[in-house]
Amino acid sequence: MLLTVIFISLIFSASSFADNCSCLWQGSFGQVAQKTPLVVSGEVIRHKGNSADFQIKRVIKGKEFRETIRLWGDYGQECRPPVSDFPVNSQWLIALHRIDTNAANGFNPNTPNISYGRVNDYYISKCGAYWLSLHDGYASGNLVNGPRGQWADEKMNPVLIELIHAYLQGVIPETALIEAAKPQTESKQLMEQTKQFLQRQ
Repeated sequence: MLLTVIFISLIFSASSFADNCSCLWQGSFGQVAQKTPLVVSGEVIRHKGNSADFQIKRVIKGKEFRETIRLWGDYGQECRPPVSDFPVNSQWLIALHRIDTNAANGFNPNTPNISYGRVNDYYISKCGAYWLSLHDGYASGNLVNGPRGQWADEKMNPVLIELIHAYLQGVIPETALIEAAKPQTESKQLMEQTKQFLQRQ
């Protein structure tokens, strides 16, 4: 009996150590992007400690005049993904919150690349599907109505970034995104592949 209690205690301790994040799920990308001040597309160009430098290719929502911004990931105390989830040269559509104040003991000038983050930089949240993978102008991931705690959705049809931009600007309704993200039939897939091929010529 005593061994069982010890074993259960160890399991709970290990799980707590592995993920000390507790936050309410904020929803799919379409939901969280409505609430964040900045949504941008671009490419990860380098990693530095628990941060990544992100080269902006397009501002979808909000204002940011810098061509490159710094994104801060997991610091062991926040509900953030590790920056290793965003490899160098990978492209993303990402919804971001700005770091507006210095956290207590959050930034150590002696270890500038390992910290909570600097004021006017941005942090990545994992309390929702705050990012979508980008390939050839199409975004894929948990865009609309995806399951709680799921950041990728292999069943979702890749959606043109222009459609997501139009949705965030209030030009098209969420139903249009839902329709665009529905799995394609084989004939539609062939038509889309043909269209992509012709665009590259």
